[in-house]
Amino acid sequence: MEWTKRVLTRFEETLKQVGIFGAVGVSQFPYHFDANVWRAFCELWGPLTNTLHHGAGEVSISLYDLERVGGLPILGDIYEEFLPQNKDLVSAAAELLHIHAELCEFHKAKYIYYDLWLDHFYREYLVYFAYGEQTDSEKEKVETKKKSPVRISCQKRMTDLYITAEGELAAFLAFWLSCFVLPHDKEAIRPETFVMAALMASGQRVSLAPTVLGYIYHGLGDAANNPDYPGKANTIFTIHYVIGWLALLFPCLYRRRLNSDCPDDFPTLICYTGLLGSKLSLPQARHIFRDGRYLSLRASSYREDSRNGRDVIDMGLSKEDSKFVLSIRSAVLPVRVGAELILEPYYPNRFARQFGFDQGVLPNRLSFIRALRQQRSTMDLAQAHADLQRQDTGVKFYVPPSYYEGEDWVQESILKGVEVIIDIISNHSSAREFTIEICWLSSKIEEIFDVVETVVKIEDLVDINQVKVLSDQDLTCSFEITHIEDQLNNLSNEVSKLKVKEQEVLREEERICKMREDLNIQQQVLLEAEDKLISSLDLKKKEAEQVKADLAEARFSKLQDLEKEKNHLKSLIGSVASLPSLHFVAPIANRYSIRALRASLMYWVVKNS
Repeated sequence: MEWTKRVLTRFEETLKQVGIFGAVGVSQFPYHFDANVWRAFCELWGPLTNTLHHGAGEVSISLYDLERVGGLPILGDIYEEFLPQNKDLVSAAAELLHIHAELCEFHKAKYIYYDLWLDHFYREYLVYFAYGEQTDSEKEKVETKKKSPVRISCQKRMTDLYITAEGELAAFLAFWLSCFVLPHDKEAIRPETFVMAALMASGQRVSLAPTVLGYIYHGLGDAANNPDYPGKANTIFTIHYVIGWLALLFPCLYRRRLNSDCPDDFPTLICYTGLLGSKLSLPQARHIFRDGRYLSLRASSYREDSRNGRDVIDMGLSKEDSKFVLSIRSAVLPVRVGAELILEPYYPNRFARQFGFDQGVLPNRLSFIRALRQQRSTMDLAQAHADLQRQDTGVKFYVPPSYYEGEDWVQESILKGVEVIIDIISNHSSAREFTIEICWLSSKIEEIFDVVETVVKIEDLVDINQVKVLSDQDLTCSFEITHIEDQLNNLSNEVSKLKVKEQEVLREEERICKMREDLNIQQQVLLEAEDKLISSLDLKKKEAEQVKADLAEARFSKLQDLEKEKNHLKSLIGSVASLPSLHFVAPIANRYSIRALRASLMYWVVKNS
């Protein structure tokens, strides 16, 4: 999201020039889908015709829908993924191939995954951790990321390599194509996208809508044909564009942001960013897809404001008219993504009511089976693109007004048949010619009235109003049942939570009991230690008193010895003092200690003896 915002700001003019500014803008946000809605949708998807077999007829994603929902250009050069020869490389593609090779060598990897590519070109910390509504698990992940600055990848970075501004935009567009527009089986950057990314970075418009629509058709076919149940297959394709289209045709499936909250230069997919889908049960989702009352046929109609529409000739058309012609014309969509070469049929005649045309009876001539659509040649894809993008054919076509919805094919066929009969009766004079025309018309009308008679018989047997009432009651009961199921699920969740809490309380009580036992043991040990300490203190006290008594007795005896010695010295000094040569002893005796005086006297006695 951070890199996308920077690219939108720096390269706004170039992105608008190639017609993908809004398509890049919506790629920075998350999109949610409901599993029950997805399964009910895949159950009604017809891989043979690439249409949804709805209760009100067939509907499908058109090229015009894809441009309005996702902002992908219809007109432009063919989109194809390949690795050209060195002489055919444009400068930006050569830069990307060089950086990709350096990254592979640096990381010792065969593939460069999204996080490594992003971490190399966007070297700042992440700022936006989440957008819109999240589930509980997503909220926990967001809170974990917010605790510290986060890089896109935790692996060691390679030194930033020099790249031009055009090369930087091409690097982002290669990531955008590999991750958001045409994701493949590996979450890795495909070097085959570098040429297309470089062309768009240089300002050249590329036709993305046909390839993306064919890729979506192919993915929906794989999901619908899963042997377990439709929708179970882990198919990789751009489901966010399908979400935007479903939200337009079935407004009850998804909530929508206010138009004032959405940028004007972004496609309608921006209105559903970050919003969780409606929580529906599988029966509810199936009912919505089978009941025509929930369908909005002209949700993405061509903006024709004239009251009666207009006739247009395919010669020198404007871009808008050219896109409308390509959208209403049957064709084969070329898809070259990675190593896959695929062709997918595009039958807008089967869902013409989405464009404001009356829907006629459809012939069942579908020989282009799924087995023939894969592993095609590059020549097949080039021919398919040439047929798809052909212009200035001189064909006259009609652009209906945007408010008009096509009539039911049964009523329209009957009315047209009656008008033709009246016209034949009034204009043909030849009986033979009249008979031939009547025979031809009778065979056609017989086919129509076979269906009408069947419908009438059903209406005679069943009260239609009663069926509608029962249908409404069934829908109400279904919603009530779903509400009750939700309440039961909530109660079950609450019971589970209470059981968990009860287990936690029991574990806490066990822990407290064990702690009490430990405390009692410790208290007993402390009491024993206290008794030992008291007895030890008493013993030490007795020993101290004994030592004190011994010291006192020893001191008294020592004082007595000193006193005796003192008296002895005094007598000695007195006897010595009478000698003439010891006249200095008396003054000395007053200045020195008894021990020193005794030593001096003993020395003198020995010397004069």
